[in-house]
Amino acid sequence: SQLRARDTPATRAARAARDREEEYLRRAAGAPAEASACGGCKVCRSNALAATEIPFSSRHRPRAAAAPATLKPLRGVKPDERCPRLEIIVAARDGHVGANLALLGDRAVGRRVRVHWPNERDCFRGVVSGFDRETWLHSLEYDDGDVESAIRLWREVVHLGVPEDERADREEATREARRGKVDAAGTGADAAANAAAEVGEDISAKGDGDRQFVPATLDRRSSRKRGATEIAVRGDPGGGRGGRGGRPRRGSK
Repeated sequence: SQLRARDTPATRAARAARDREEEYLRRAAGAPAEASACGGCKVCRSNALAATEIPFSSRHRPRAAAAPATLKPLRGVKPDERCPRLEIIVAARDGHVGANLALLGDRAVGRRVRVHWPNERDCFRGVVSGFDRETWLHSLEYDDGDVESAIRLWREVVHLGVPEDERADREEATREARRGKVDAAGTGADAAANAAAEVGEDISAKGDGDRQFVPATLDRRSSRKRGATEIAVRGDPGGGRGGRGGRPRRGSK
């Protein structure tokens, strides 16, 4: 699972708290044994119109082969489209966290979640900020400032956020700060400069999770791994990488 990258006491506590919260969620959602349409969404209202026959006029004598006309369905609804609640209930009975959240409807607003983005290969945290009863879609406000106005929670990998996550984050940040390992191998002139640098000199280095080189100060060298150097990074090595606003949306290429 993407939530089990590291196994520490703090992450184990967060995982146990998350399991409890998700079990409470399943009980609160109360997925019925039999899936049934909601009757109030746009699809249900459109299907009801399409099934409503227009009676023949009393002055008109219909032929035996004449089929009665029906009202027009709502624009934007496909003829074979089904109520989203049917799919949601099936997934919720299987224990899908996103489906149980979707089944709560507007009661899910305010819940903290972690949504997995396949393109990013990572989870992003946010808060459920809205619900549209017409479509059963929720909106999310991510912690990095991104907003997703319409998401099918029952089709995404979703986990609940718990307060214990903050402790696990602090523990991970402390571990990374103490370790301070980066790959300072570089290429071309950077590689030669880093190889010849003395302790205390400025170099260009790239951390474990960085995609680009950042300014750093050489602290000490280590022979435990070829090409690896332990340094003290100056400033925020993650600064300037930005959020997800400029990256492709989920499922895009």
